[in-house]
Parts: sequence; C-alpha cells; structure tokens
Amino acid sequence: MVPSSNALFTSTTPSTPPRVDIEQIALRHRQINLVVVANIGVVGTMALAVAVFGGSLALTGIFSLLLFVGWLAIVVTTYRLGSAIGWSKGASVAAAASTLLGLIGLAVIIVVVSRARKLMQKEGLPIGFLGVAPDALRVRRDTA
Repeated sequence: MVPSSNALFTSTTPSTPPRVDIEQIALRHRQINLVVVANIGVVGTMALAVAVFGGSLALTGIFSLLLFVGWLAIVVTTYRLGSAIGWSKGASVAAAASTLLGLIGLAVIIVVVSRARKLMQKEGLPIGFLGVAPDALRVRRDTA
C-alpha cells in the first residue's frame, strides 16, 4: 500500500524550538571567540618569531604544538556551542569535525557563531567584540 502524499511530508519535530540556556550560549560564544583570537595571535607571533630568529626546529615545534592545541580548542568549543544553541548531537559533531576542512570549517564556525548571536540578541543581551561581557550576564542573572 502506498502512503498518501501528505504522509511523506509530516514532521516529527516539535512545533516549538527546544529550550536553550542563554547563559551557556553566551559562555560558549565568548569561548569560541577567545580561542579564534588566540589562534590568530599564535600565528602572528609565529610569523614574527620566524622572521626574527629564523626557522629553528625547536621554535617550529613549539609553535606547531601551540597551533595543534588551539585547533583542538576550536573543535571542542564548536561542538559545545552547537550543542548549546540546540543542535542535535550529530549536527554538533559534524560542525566540529568540519573545522578540519579549512575554509569550510571557517564557514561552519561563522554559521554557529551567528546563530548563537541571533539567539542572544533575541534575549536582549548586549554583544561586544568577544561576545557578551560576564558583567552583563551577572546583571541579567541578578534581575531575573
């Protein structure tokens, strides 16, 4: 028996979005922004150090280790932010894994961060360069 055409397009997702913890979103958003800025700083410092001191093996090893740790931090914070904004575990893992893919990973990070930013703006949180200031979260928590 063939199902009716309407049965093919029925949705099993709830009509209301899942409840999200805006404080977790703000915290994870700030973390990913700090990690990305720190990685940019490491790359800049590495370029300066290589220009000044030359490409010694020890210097290259130290900066490679720092970049690897920074990359792992980006993977973890991307997963955590994806989970905080209400994405499924699979979508969060896919977003985190895509950070391996260069520009595709950068695009995914931009999507995750912009979705978190929209949720925070909807809640009326003031968002600065690195995200919501901890003081703004503290004030929001005290007034609630």
